[in-house]
Amino acid sequence: MSDIRELLRSASHDIGVPLNDDAVSLFLQYCDELLFWNRKMSLTSIRSPSDIAIKHFVDSLTIVPLIPSSAVNILDVGSGAGFPGIPVKIVLQDCDITLLEPSRKKSSFLRHVIRSLSLSRISVRTDRLENLIQRDDPPPFFDVIVTRATLTLGDSFRAAPLLTHGGRLILMKGTRDSFSTDLSNNDCPLSLRLLTIRPLRLPLSGDERHLVLFEKI
Repeated sequence: MSDIRELLRSASHDIGVPLNDDAVSLFLQYCDELLFWNRKMSLTSIRSPSDIAIKHFVDSLTIVPLIPSSAVNILDVGSGAGFPGIPVKIVLQDCDITLLEPSRKKSSFLRHVIRSLSLSRISVRTDRLENLIQRDDPPPFFDVIVTRATLTLGDSFRAAPLLTHGGRLILMKGTRDSFSTDLSNNDCPLSLRLLTIRPLRLPLSGDERHLVLFEKI
């Protein structure tokens, strides 16, 4: 795992989110848990530790520069195996993070990882976005809501009522072609404005990514 340790250090530094020794150790532990549980249930098709480090961990950390320092509450919609919520929690320990995941099996995995890594101020909710809006009275509010390639643009816009004023909706997308048609065919809600579309390439792999950032007005 020493190679993976150096890989994490180098790649995270390349995206402007350097990791300290404690954070790197947590990521290595997270990788071990992911590989072990992936043999029991389908969590990710990526099984190489080096690919997990870049295509899951570092990819998740690309949103950190877009999270305001004033942000306290973060919602990860469709967290799956914990991306990007758990990597963000490892780096931004002063934030409260909710992992929203409808699958009970994946939710069990997320709770196990949180316990194993002794992470605090992070919780798992086994539910769907629409239920979070409809069932809670009053509904919860978040400074940042993020989704990683799981929702269409139209479905992502449904999270707008849960954002605080000035809050940010961050959509993690792949190639430009994977979302540009969706973007042109969906009218942005009046409560949101598009701030930026940030293109980037992951270190080493060179995989194309885009971060689409909206703000609640």
